[in-house]
Amino acid sequence: MGKKSELPAETRVDVVLALLRREELVAQLQRCHGIDEQTLYHWREGFVSPTAKPSWQGKKAARRHSPRSQG
Repeated sequence: MGKKSELPAETRVDVVLALLRREELVAQLQRCHGIDEQTLYHWREGFVSPTAKPSWQGKKAARRHSPRSQG
């Protein structure tokens, strides 16, 4: 398992939005934020997939929104 990113959640969202809006190239985002390509695409998938848990949410936030905690 890889090392967890130390970037704040807000920064991760900004990076993914820049990727989705095509404001910067993947390579530029990688260099600027010190992340690898796999991490960047993992964040994107978590951001756009309705079933994926976003990687920038903490465990408490994920539990709060899970169907099992709605009881």
